[in-house]
Amino acid sequence: LEAVSPLYRFGNAWRPAKGYNVVRLKRTTPAAGGPHVGVYLHDRGRFWRLGGLEKGDWVQAGTVHLGDLALMRDVSDPVIGEPYLDEHPAGPRLVVPVKEEGAGLSKVTVTVDGREVPLELQRAFDRGLWLPARRPAPGPHVVEIHARDRSGRRVSKRATVIWPPR
Repeated sequence: LEAVSPLYRFGNAWRPAKGYNVVRLKRTTPAAGGPHVGVYLHDRGRFWRLGGLEKGDWVQAGTVHLGDLALMRDVSDPVIGEPYLDEHPAGPRLVVPVKEEGAGLSKVTVTVDGREVPLELQRAFDRGLWLPARRPAPGPHVVEIHARDRSGRRVSKRATVIWPPR
């Protein structure tokens, strides 16, 4: 992430708010606008994206947590690793390594042979999992992964996996 505004203190960290708050931060330079800029909450050494609705010279977000807020630009795309199969007690499962160092992941979709599959996204482990209800036919299968982060950055990857794993 790249800071495009100072850090503003809106309240004490971890002090409960009575409800949802709309926060607007003014863009102080032209560079503080444009794609991938949003309002971020700074908490325990990490920035968390709250939103990024452009309203004239302001960038707006909503939150129930006040504290230290700043305008930040996400400068990194999500990263998709090579999908692979691993053993599971219920049968082989597809593992899709995917992570995002900036705004955080918004959506990850996976298709196998052109059919979208239900993906269990495990953000804490930087991966998604698919355990098929019925095992695919033995042989090669085309896997397409599409990832989008919360700032709008998108990446895709296409790979082939051999079912079952050897």
